[in-house]
Amino acid sequence: MRRLVPLLERRPENYSLCLFDRDFALGSHIVTNIVDAIDQSRKVIVVLTQHFIDSKWCQWELEMAQHKLFSEDREFLVLLELEPLERRRLPRLLRFLLDTRPVVRWPRPETAPAVMAAAAELRAVLGPSLRQTLLADPPTGDEPEPSTSAADVQESLLTDEQTQGN
Repeated sequence: MRRLVPLLERRPENYSLCLFDRDFALGSHIVTNIVDAIDQSRKVIVVLTQHFIDSKWCQWELEMAQHKLFSEDREFLVLLELEPLERRRLPRLLRFLLDTRPVVRWPRPETAPAVMAAAAELRAVLGPSLRQTLLADPPTGDEPEPSTSAADVQESLLTDEQTQGN
C-alpha cells in the first residue's frame, strides 16, 4: 500500500484505484461493495501473497473477479505476485490464471531500480489510465507533475526502513 498506491496514482498515469478502506461505501454490505467495485472497474489487480492464498475471503473475491473475466471475455485481471509462492500449494483456479494471465513479480529485495522496473511492467500491463485516455490531447501549457523517479522510490524505501526500525 505504501509503495504501490503512490506509484500508480501519481501523474502522468493517475490510475484511479479502488481501495476498500478509502473507497467502499460506508454502511453498505461488504459483499455489495466488492461486487460493485469489480463491476465498475476497468482492471482488477490481484495482489498475491501467502495471506491471500490462505484467506477464504480473498479466494471468494478472486472467484467474483474470475466470473466477470469469463462472462465478459475481457482481459481485465492483472496478477501481481508480491512474494514467491509455492505453485503446488495454490488452488487450481489460481494456477490456471497464473498460466494464462499477465503476472508481474514484485522484486525482492526492493531496490529502487528493481521497483521502478516492476512498476513500469505493471503500468504496461494495465495500459493507459482513464485519465490518459481522456486527456490524450496535447498539453495546454500546464506543466505536468513529474512521474515517479528512481530517487522518489529510493526515498520511499529509505523512509520505510527508518519507520520499520522504530
